[in-house]
Parts: sequence; C-alpha cells; structure tokens
Amino acid sequence: MLSKIKKLLIVLTLILIFVPKVNADSRNLVNIYLFHSSTCPHCKEEIELLDKLEEKYENIRVYKYEISDPNNSLILSQVSEIYNTKVTSVPFTIIGNKTFNGFSSEHSMKTFIGSIEYFSNFGYIDKVAELENLDLPTYEVNVNDPNVNVFIENYGNYTITLPIIGNIDTNDLSLMLNALILGSIDGFNPSTIWILVFLIAILISLNNRKRMLLLGSSFILNSSIIYFISLIIFPNLAVIVNEDIARFIIGLIIIFGGIFSLRPLISRNNTVNSKFVMIGLLLLIISLSLVELSSSFGLVSMFNEILYINNVTILEQVLYTLVYILFFLIDELIIFVIIITSLKIDKIKAKHRIIARLIAGFILLALGLIFIFNPNLLVFKM
Repeated sequence: MLSKIKKLLIVLTLILIFVPKVNADSRNLVNIYLFHSSTCPHCKEEIELLDKLEEKYENIRVYKYEISDPNNSLILSQVSEIYNTKVTSVPFTIIGNKTFNGFSSEHSMKTFIGSIEYFSNFGYIDKVAELENLDLPTYEVNVNDPNVNVFIENYGNYTITLPIIGNIDTNDLSLMLNALILGSIDGFNPSTIWILVFLIAILISLNNRKRMLLLGSSFILNSSIIYFISLIIFPNLAVIVNEDIARFIIGLIIIFGGIFSLRPLISRNNTVNSKFVMIGLLLLIISLSLVELSSSFGLVSMFNEILYINNVTILEQVLYTLVYILFFLIDELIIFVIIITSLKIDKIKAKHRIIARLIAGFILLALGLIFIFNPNLLVFKM
C-alpha cells in the first residue's frame, strides 16, 4: 500500500510542478545583438554562453551577425555610429542599450546576466531594433529606474547579516561556505518552525516512541528529498509553474490534513490508527515541502544565482545543494531528536494525545489558509 502512496506522491509532485502557466510573462523583451567572426575563439565561447542564456530566459532574443558578410559589416558600422563607440575587434555585444567589447569567460557571464535582469525589469530604447525593424521592448524608460551601471556592477553581490558576526559579503565566501550559511539561515524560516511544531504535535498522539521516530525520520527524509529536487530544478520553476493554482492546490491539501487531525472534535471515535497517520503524513510531505520552498524564495533564488553566475557543473551543483539541504535540516533534526527521545511516553495521557492532535490540526488549518490568502506571512526576510 505504501508503494502505491509513493507513486501517488510522485504524480502529485509532477502535477504541482508542471501546472501550465496561463498568465503572460510580465518580463520585458530583451534583445541581444552579437557581432562575431567564425575564426574568433572568444566569439565561440560567447555563442555557447548566449545559447545557455536563451534556455534560461524566455524573454530574450539573440541576433547573431557574422561580420565576414558585407551586409552585417555595414550594420556593425552603423551601430558603432549610433552608440558613438569604436569597435576595434569582435565579439562586440549589445544587450538592451549596453555595449560590450570583447568577452571574458571569467567576468562576462555575470555582467551579461546582470544586464538581462536589469532590462527584463526596466525599460530601454532599442536603437538596433529600430534600425533593423525588429520587435521593440514593451517597457518605457522611467526616470525613477535604478542606474543601469550600478545595478550591473552590483548584480550577484549579496550581503548577509548574521548575529554577532555582522554583515558578510557572499563574494568573499567560497561556494561551500555560501551553501553552509544560506542553508543554515533557511532552516529558521517561519514555515519550517510551524511544520516542525506540527510534526511533533501529531507524533505525540501515537504513544509509541519507535513509531514516532520512524514516522518523524521518514517525514524529514522525504521532505529533504523533495526540497533537494525542487532546489535543483528551481531556475525553471518561475517559468513553468502557475503560482496561483499551485498555491491553491497545496493550501487545500494542508487544510484537509488539518481537518483530518481535528476529527476528535467532530467524531466520537478518538482512536488513532498509525497506518492512517502514516498515509496522512506522506500526503502532506510534498505540500509542506513546497510551502518551505515558497517561503524561502529569496534565499533559494540567491543561492541558485550564486551557483549559476559561477558556472558550476551539474555535479558541483548537486554537491553544494546537498550541503545547503544538510544545514537547512540540521536544526530540525536536533530539535526533533531531543524532544522525541526526552518525552516520557508512559506519562502522556489519552486526553493529552488528543490535545496534541488538535494543536496539529489547527496549525495545519492556519498554515493552509495563510498559504492561500496571504503567503507573504510565511516568507523569510533577511
């Protein structure tokens, strides 16, 4: 039976992750123009990067001009006059209305991503699109927009404030330390604490230490696996997930879990069947894990952006994500083990177990309602 439940959980995960997104993309169109030569090694490097960025961003359009073509060479000459810049070599790149001479495998990726992010959110005048009669950006230039040069220069530079230690610049840390620190901070987000309290409250009703440890460890293990998978695919979630629909479905699942836990209030049968508790916990694992991920949006975005900017391999991404998950869960594991091992099971009366279930139920009801109507209350703010 449990194998069928796990299959059901996998299907539910896919449904929640791949719900079609019906809202139009609100990000601005960003045109990128690359003037290159077929004999230029740096041009080939940049083309590989731009191909990768096209997979990441749906709102960018990349136009490539090989300068051995006389027509493209003429366009490059016109562009250099329009932007009042001297082009002495290739690659020569225009993103939005910013021009870049040359390419550096170490620095260009961060600069290009910073430029894309800026023009995805703010307006610009696309002079090349006007010249070539291409699609124009939809956002108008606003005098209150941030300074583009400052934005690009500071993009990817995150500051973390820690007790006693104070401010830490993520650029000064290794990727391993970034994973350790950000994971540890994420472990204290509000929804994680709510879920931990719920877990302990519902397990108290079992009145069996072995079952409590089994179910609790199973919940934490499965939750960490789902959270890990979510972190790995996170860069694509903003594109493929309809947030409103997914949040509504998750919220409903949590509310139903809360109603199940409140059965002692609406039923005379107050006995607790461990198999039903197992099923209930398994059904809640996915939804609660996604709640944790949602409430940690800022930190997770920061972590993934740091990895992406540093162009890590898939194996390195998996390694750093595992470190992030480990330190994300370490506080839960410590608190859970201490409480469960120190509980005096034989002194917990039936009425106390019912009260624990009711507390768990009200926690889930509140969590579900907040997640549907005001999810900002669960968002971790640094």
